[in-house]
Amino acid sequence: MTRSILVNGVSRPARLEGFNLVEAAHNGEVGQGGMDFDSEGASYDINAHWAVSVDETDAPGMMFKGYAGDRDIKRGPFATDADRRFDLELVDLNVLLGDRVLGTGSSRPAETDVERVLWLLSTAWCGGLVGNVGEYEPVDLDAVNYVDRYARDVLTDAADTAGKLFFAYVDPSGVNTLFYDYPDSTNYVSAARLSSVLSDVDGATTFEARKPTLHRAMSGGRVYSGIRFRYTGGSIFVEDTDTATNYRQREIAIFDPSVTSLEVATVKANQFLENAKEEEETIECEVDLTSALVNDIRAGQRIEVKFPHLGIPDFDWRRVVRRSVAPRGAGDDVNYQDYRVTLELANPKHVPIEVEPPAPVCVSTSLYTVANRVDSEGDFFQELDSPTVIDPQFGSWVYYNIAYTVCGCPIGGGGWVGSYDVDVWFKFTAPADDPDYLGFTVTIDGTDVDPVGYTAGWSVRVYPSAPAAELFGYGTTIGAGPIGSSGTFFIPRSLINWGGDNSLICHPDWLCFHGAFTCNDTAYFGNPHDDGRLASGAYTNPPVISNLCVKIFDAAAAVEAGSVPGVPGFGAVDGVNRTFTLANWTGGGPVGVTINGLAQPSSSFVLDATALTATLDEAPPSGAIVLWTYPASVRT
Repeated sequence: MTRSILVNGVSRPARLEGFNLVEAAHNGEVGQGGMDFDSEGASYDINAHWAVSVDETDAPGMMFKGYAGDRDIKRGPFATDADRRFDLELVDLNVLLGDRVLGTGSSRPAETDVERVLWLLSTAWCGGLVGNVGEYEPVDLDAVNYVDRYARDVLTDAADTAGKLFFAYVDPSGVNTLFYDYPDSTNYVSAARLSSVLSDVDGATTFEARKPTLHRAMSGGRVYSGIRFRYTGGSIFVEDTDTATNYRQREIAIFDPSVTSLEVATVKANQFLENAKEEEETIECEVDLTSALVNDIRAGQRIEVKFPHLGIPDFDWRRVVRRSVAPRGAGDDVNYQDYRVTLELANPKHVPIEVEPPAPVCVSTSLYTVANRVDSEGDFFQELDSPTVIDPQFGSWVYYNIAYTVCGCPIGGGGWVGSYDVDVWFKFTAPADDPDYLGFTVTIDGTDVDPVGYTAGWSVRVYPSAPAAELFGYGTTIGAGPIGSSGTFFIPRSLINWGGDNSLICHPDWLCFHGAFTCNDTAYFGNPHDDGRLASGAYTNPPVISNLCVKIFDAAAAVEAGSVPGVPGFGAVDGVNRTFTLANWTGGGPVGVTINGLAQPSSSFVLDATALTATLDEAPPSGAIVLWTYPASVRT
């Protein structure tokens, strides 16, 4: 036997006792293993992301192909000089599905899942993978814009809707390949079989699953009889009464923003129930294989198994969703000829469907300045500058210098009269409202905000409209503006004009002397905001706004915490509305509410566990911060 290990195209010997090659085949999940290398005299280095391949020349095909991950550099068994050991993490080819960010040209029309996957394979965004795609029984998908997302997102949308399986693997000829097909298809089948019945075992095609490690785990956590499937534009409820009879009535709510039509929502909801009507099965076992046979069973392959004591009395099909290869033995007893292969098997009819969390809903901004100005004649002006404004600044300063020959001041710098008060506004457009939208979060970087003259801080404000000339000083304060630092701010949903224009505002926390005339008895002819006279000052270099994204309700996190910890209900805070929808509420208690930070008694509202609403006795004031705490069901 000859084992060839290439790191970045260069042969490197590996220590067998640290040898563990892991491949995964479950909807883009990345297999993580490891290998140890000794670099005596520091004769070579290994970098993260370098290609790693392992070839067992006794066996057809390549035993492993992937990339270097994290590495731990240590002394190992060496005592002197630069000798060292690399404890190297290895990742399989599925890592390629998250390497490239999709860009221009990745907005897809309505099409079938097969058409979308074949399109992805034709682009550079799929990491150069060649397709092994089952093209029969395609399923319709809605139009989706995948800009700033990844190949794994495209494949997940398609596989979840069609009930299919995808993974990256190296084929027998060494080509990096993408599998996309139904999990119970006859595509990619192992010629080997596994059995726990010794009379079946021949060591050539049928192998013994080692009894000490062979077990079948059955999990009922994913069994559901009904699903409330919400999508962009509506929702649908589907149920399977047989599942409720066989187990008990269990329901789940899911939101998938990639779906925009009732037709696709119906398909995807029923596909979820199809995969949730039985317990999830996972079989784990170990198989001892010689070097010549080690590649007879690969991750992703369909394989026949027979385990009577586990309830599988005759040969039946399973799919290998994970394979780990290591030499037999350990330490000084490592077997250089044989391998121990650890397998995880799943029922090919019920590979779990996993709905991805909704992609972030983020928006961009346009910069304006809004100002109140009083000139030397005492005339008042309200001004709006467009996004083309150059070197914007915000603050409040005395304005208009008048020559001493005109204003009556002693000879010198003349006099100052008038004022200029300026806000900086960042306009953005919010998406249409959704019950799971809690508001916005935003990162405001004030690292380069430069105070000049007299300043007394600034506030971050929000106003539910586009900027206008008459709106200086408007908006609700959500926090103190950072100076020389960065911060993340939360904008409650009640402050947002959903589906329309909004503004994030930088507002000075002071005003200069207004209506005052002051002689300048020094030979200074600059603007007072440079030296702070008359409370004049400004901030130059407005903050940088980034990650202005919708904060979306996460019921799964809420369940881990025991309840939803203070989130806005779905309902207008306009001084009239009293009823709020509590997203993903279980219908149980306890339920609490605060209005502008003040806890309200439980007697101040009425709950409707069927409609999932809470109705206050009195409408909160317009613009008030209304936060609810309640137990929630899991949203996946």
